[in-house]
Amino acid sequence: MYRRSVFFILVCVLGLLSVSACFAQQAQAPAQQAFTGTPRAPISPPPVENVLLIGWDGVQRHHLLELLIAGRLPNLRALIDEGSFETIAVAGHATDTKSGWTQITTGYDPDVTGVYSNGRYQPIPAGLSIFERAQQAFGRDNVFTMMVMGKTAHTGSVCAGEPMRGPKKEQIEKLGQPFCNTRKALDVWDGDKQRDAPEVGAAATSALEKVGGKRFLALVHFSDPDHRGHASGENSAEYEQAIVTCDEWLGKLAQWLKDKGLYDKTRICVVTDHGFDEDAKSHRYAPRTWLATNDNAVIMGGHMHDIAATVLVRMGIDISKLEPAYPGRALIDAQPFIRQPAAARPTM
Repeated sequence: MYRRSVFFILVCVLGLLSVSACFAQQAQAPAQQAFTGTPRAPISPPPVENVLLIGWDGVQRHHLLELLIAGRLPNLRALIDEGSFETIAVAGHATDTKSGWTQITTGYDPDVTGVYSNGRYQPIPAGLSIFERAQQAFGRDNVFTMMVMGKTAHTGSVCAGEPMRGPKKEQIEKLGQPFCNTRKALDVWDGDKQRDAPEVGAAATSALEKVGGKRFLALVHFSDPDHRGHASGENSAEYEQAIVTCDEWLGKLAQWLKDKGLYDKTRICVVTDHGFDEDAKSHRYAPRTWLATNDNAVIMGGHMHDIAATVLVRMGIDISKLEPAYPGRALIDAQPFIRQPAAARPTM
């Protein structure tokens, strides 16, 4: 009798478990169907012809967002509405100019480039910049490369043993500035000068006139925010005006591309090398930066070394074959999904 009762109980329990499993399987069926179909290969966006990197040196992310919300950066706002605004983190090197622009223009960490800070640096090894990578991929005669810079030593190209530029021109460069080798590979190098946005912008549009129908990869660097921040502080009217001036030149460069019929073929990436300490005149620890772009394939934030990876991948270059191996990844849409209209997507 006892055994029969136990057996009866076991049968009931097993029956209940079977019914529960049946209901659970039916409830999960729609979800399973979404994942058990024929696998689809990742869909990468088609490559672009040109990339224009625009550098706003030393722009704090939080202050930038305040100006955006206040409607004081209409050209950056228009760019973001076409693409995205992403958070970029700095790690592994100082939050300063030399190391920041080195990583942005190479995609490598300091153990490869040797540029750790404004005081600990060397020339970037030949062949490692994104400009040289583009030349390697497309052929030197098939791509136009240029850098127009607004600073002297920290974004300079003076080699070891050469006289320095700017206010320290009486001194001799001992180590060799980061872009010593890169300068020699470019179609246009216009740097080693301390100058404000109007002069940089005019030099940039003049240099872009030399593109001559080729695809291009270019960097235009505005140093005004960093200089005003050091002089007057991050919360000063001068710092804000410098950022607004950068926005005005973004609009002028975008309009130049439109006038030349190049805008639709060009992705603009506006970036900074470091942030700024809150309510201070320094950026001793300012690792939270940003990327603003009209490229709607960019859908995520990441590390500063991901910017170079993104630029090269968007131009159709296979970064998996680069040596040394790239530490970063492209911040783009590489999986199939339905993209929301730009107006419906969060941008900040």
